[in-house]
Amino acid sequence: RLGADHIFTGEALERFTAADGGVTAICKSGREFHGGVLIGADGVRSTVRRQLLPDVELVYSSYVGWRGMVEERALSPATHAALFHRFAWGLIPGEHILGYPVPGANDDLTPGRRRYSVVWYRPVDAEPALREMKTDATGHLHQDGIPPQAIQPKFVTGLRRDADELLCSAWAEVVRKADQPVFQPVGDLDSP
Repeated sequence: RLGADHIFTGEALERFTAADGGVTAICKSGREFHGGVLIGADGVRSTVRRQLLPDVELVYSSYVGWRGMVEERALSPATHAALFHRFAWGLIPGEHILGYPVPGANDDLTPGRRRYSVVWYRPVDAEPALREMKTDATGHLHQDGIPPQAIQPKFVTGLRRDADELLCSAWAEVVRKADQPVFQPVGDLDSP
């Protein structure tokens, strides 16, 4: 509704200043934006929150979300019928999985070209398990999140093995066929 002349991409907030009823957002590029209000909706590692509340930190919640995408055409007819046209949930003790259909490449909504997105929430101890999962094959620890291609294959193999052991056949198939699973440690933020 604001129009393209009010949307700026490729900018990263460095800090902000507030004075006389206004606010100035200062970007890493040096560009500045002035306004009456700054809405700090800048994510889990919020620059706005860190400036306002520097002592508030994200605390790991003892579980991760394994995420993946499966091409619609890769699903068996039985799994497609059971899950594809639904926002679906699967509950197992201490864990849950959910999935939903999404557009395919280039926002393609053509049947057969869409994808199914899945997230499996699983408990993982911070030490040593999560640290090991965030460490790549060269021994480098990716503290703020490991790139999908750097996840050690043994963790993806273990995920798929667990899917076959713990999940119904439709969910297990979705997890097995996800091209490049990635995990996200889930954290809580207690902000005053």
